[in-house]
Amino acid sequence: MLFAAVEGSAARLVRVDPRDGSEVAELNLEDLLGNAWSTRTGYVIATYNDMTKVRDSDGGEALLIGLEAFVPANAPIAAGHNIVNVGYGRVEAGGWYLLQHPEGRYVLRQVGGSSGRPLVATRSIRIWPFPQQRDALCFAGSDANKAPAHDTAWIMRSTIAAAIGAAH
Repeated sequence: MLFAAVEGSAARLVRVDPRDGSEVAELNLEDLLGNAWSTRTGYVIATYNDMTKVRDSDGGEALLIGLEAFVPANAPIAAGHNIVNVGYGRVEAGGWYLLQHPEGRYVLRQVGGSSGRPLVATRSIRIWPFPQQRDALCFAGSDANKAPAHDTAWIMRSTIAAAIGAAH
């Protein structure tokens, strides 16, 4: 089976059978984000560039999936959400990602720490490459969303335990 993301206004995570191309929707992103954020979402992009596997504290493999989501102009914004208007739409700019547990359960997570800047589009999550801190991840993101942009890319570091631990 192949695991993939379908972006758009009906965004979802799917499993595809490579023998015949049939797909089974594993997660409806519009429903998950709408319920978690108490609002509607529009266009959603998940797995921008990659999905990253990490070991959880029980020795299982967890999967981290970055995302970006547009919020329709007439949709309410719940307290604590950072929304940025990119000219032709609004995006949630809180640095969000999904955590898929080994048994297939999904948890929506947010990049920790406050940079004081919008964290639009968690595009890449990588295991920290330097040996002095083996239990670390690097979250990176940005999306100009078809608009002129300057100084919008971001990178944040976290321990693996912090990134996945509180979701158990």
